[in-house]
Amino acid sequence: MIKVNKVKDIWLAYDRQSHGHYGTDQPPYAFPMKIELRRALENVVDMLEDMGWKQHIKTILSAGAYVDRQQRNSTRKSPHATGLAIDIDGLVLHNGSVYTTIDAPERAYWRFAAVLGLNFGTVLHRLYSDGLHIDHFHVDLTRKIAWRPGSESQAKLVQAILTHVFDKGLVIDGKVGPKTNAAWLEVVPIPGLDIDGMFIELLQRASIGY
Repeated sequence: MIKVNKVKDIWLAYDRQSHGHYGTDQPPYAFPMKIELRRALENVVDMLEDMGWKQHIKTILSAGAYVDRQQRNSTRKSPHATGLAIDIDGLVLHNGSVYTTIDAPERAYWRFAAVLGLNFGTVLHRLYSDGLHIDHFHVDLTRKIAWRPGSESQAKLVQAILTHVFDKGLVIDGKVGPKTNAAWLEVVPIPGLDIDGMFIELLQRASIGY
């Protein structure tokens, strides 16, 4: 386990000292994590640079990374106990503006979600049905990056990207049916791709605003 308070040129900060700290700029904070998590965050920052976002970002706000605890209502360990998970509350810009996962514009939110999906096997977002991720992204490396049939979180991620990044106007219900598949094929019209390839290509196109 290592401690990380900066990812390349972007600070990490903890904004959950109390309710009033959420979504406010805070001093750098050293989060315990495994080196694999730091590398994934570095990849995220590299992609933000390719998008033209990195130069504007001063700090990534987080609700926490390593915590040795069990999952809610379960005897299983939380992904946070592995050192491979982090919760992201928002971004602080150099001009003082703050965008949290509650108030970020839809298109920017889902483009950022696409970047996370290209670097983490699990991405829980504000439409996830447990209602616990409205105010943060949960991301972790405990699963590989791949399409998981039956995953409500992934299905809503795809539908939200198609709707808010590519203007396809879908109902975001977590059920991948004919309308979702048709919109997906319009955005990713590449013959021969398997479902994992279709998923990753959609995330890549969303991240760059293709």
